[in-house]
Amino acid sequence: MNESKTDIVHFSSRFRPSPESVSVAIGNQVVESSSHARNLGCIMDRHLMMKEHVAAVCRSAMIAIRRIGQIRQYLTTQATQALVHAFITSRLDNNNNSLLFGLPQNLISQLQRIQNTAARIVNKVLRKQDISKSLKQLHWLPVEKRIIFKILVITFKSI
Repeated sequence: MNESKTDIVHFSSRFRPSPESVSVAIGNQVVESSSHARNLGCIMDRHLMMKEHVAAVCRSAMIAIRRIGQIRQYLTTQATQALVHAFITSRLDNNNNSLLFGLPQNLISQLQRIQNTAARIVNKVLRKQDISKSLKQLHWLPVEKRIIFKILVITFKSI
């Protein structure tokens, strides 16, 4: 067993008190529970609030946005759009979209800010200007609608 890659999370309701620490003995090693764990690229916390996951997605996407923004003046619109799709949209559209359904609006708005910033870079839109026209021009659904769309696509393909 690899101790650095082994995590235990005790899932419980945030409204019901639960034991803070749960430990499991595997062979001669004892593994303590943690507040969150990564599984298939998704970070799940013990109350399944997805705050850690959204924060990680936003953090990695903002790094990519900054890097693209630094070289934007040397890129065409098509090249910028390709970079944004490769490094930012792919993070927003990962296979864990179905886990994001029903999130509180404050977490969805964090993801929406990332998408808005990416659209601003592609179309060279100033912060003062409305971004909705730019999103329509790029044919990008808002994040909340994207999540629903991805779930519907998976459902359609499974049927």
